[in-house]
Amino acid sequence: MKKVKDTQLAFLVFACAAVRLVTAQQVFGAYSAQLTLVALLIKYAALFALLFVTKKAKINVMSTQSAWLAAIIFASSCAATALDTESFYRYACDEPLDARMVILLVLAAAACALFCGDGTVARTAQIAAFLLVLAAAVLAFSNIKNADMSKLSMQQLTLQNTAQPLSLLSYIPAEALLLVAFCSDNQRFKKGAFVLLGTFLFFAVLLVSTELVFGSGTQSELRPLQMLTRVGSISVFKRLDAVYVFVWIFALLAKTSCMLSAARSAFQAYFIEKHSSLYALLLTLLFTALLSYMSVARQRDITTACIFLCIIIALVKKRGQNNAC
Repeated sequence: MKKVKDTQLAFLVFACAAVRLVTAQQVFGAYSAQLTLVALLIKYAALFALLFVTKKAKINVMSTQSAWLAAIIFASSCAATALDTESFYRYACDEPLDARMVILLVLAAAACALFCGDGTVARTAQIAAFLLVLAAAVLAFSNIKNADMSKLSMQQLTLQNTAQPLSLLSYIPAEALLLVAFCSDNQRFKKGAFVLLGTFLFFAVLLVSTELVFGSGTQSELRPLQMLTRVGSISVFKRLDAVYVFVWIFALLAKTSCMLSAARSAFQAYFIEKHSSLYALLLTLLFTALLSYMSVARQRDITTACIFLCIIIALVKKRGQNNAC
């Protein structure tokens, strides 16, 4: 993505990671807050180690040789986000539109956003990040009176009960590739580490708040976080769930635009014509539309495999350069 500042990219990655954790029904509330946070801590520790190793090795994971893999990664993430948006919209709306129509509208909105430029898309993601943090703070504060410490589940950690939530979080998201490519020096590496820490704390606040209010009942609900938005209140302001839905859908649209922009930039490396940006966008939209017929779980498997391939290609290229010297 061109014309994107370091700070904007850091906020972009945070927004993409945060909204994915908030709106993914397979993760939030499936297990106790303790087990889920331990699994998330293990995952983010592994991502931190990956950032550290790639920075020390000084490899370029977004090289021309791996541009086609990057295009697949971001297009797959774009399709998965469009599916998540449709699923979340269907849950929040009493009379939702046809699923395929919603996905097409989401992709069309993301494509229109790209004509405003990568910088505008990044600034939109930055706004989404601020709104997500603000919404999380308000949501936690509005449910303080409903919290009960006795509902917080604490259990002995074993390999078996930790492995179960970890299996739901074992994939590597597409934004991790942006983070790995971003952390090329010490200053950027520190920002990348703060992104991981901020995302973990963001999720921890919401997860613990949900369990303090509902207890173990969250494990039997499809979207317990959305239930939390309906019971919280601030003074005379009640039923603020519509505000949270707006923030999360806005963040999902921002993430879709970011992933579409990143995929277009990767595809653009294979076009040398004057209108290469338009051709790359059309190819990206076509590829993303085809990927949207696959399940989100399958797309995440593809994304994880392609990210590892990008790293392997970068390591092989780096080793070849060292041998040549």
